[in-house]
Amino acid sequence: MGRPPLAYLTWWRLTTAMRLLRDSDAPLSVVAEQVGYGSEFAFANAFKREFNLAPGRYRRNSRSSEGGPRVRAARGRPPAVRGT
Repeated sequence: MGRPPLAYLTWWRLTTAMRLLRDSDAPLSVVAEQVGYGSEFAFANAFKREFNLAPGRYRRNSRSSEGGPRVRAARGRPPAVRGT
């Protein structure tokens, strides 16, 4: 894994959220709940902190560009690999 357990859990939850945002029309509140966040606000803050992009903007960008958005990871971590 190469990262502390809670950091890995956050990464896993948010990369799962990226897939849900890209592949479904579920509202942000539903995506937040599905990946374990108690509120849409907490989810949006964590997503933006991790990927420097709001989840709604990620969804719009991922649908408008064929190759998907260029997500720049925060804190020197590589962005999630598609399909994870």
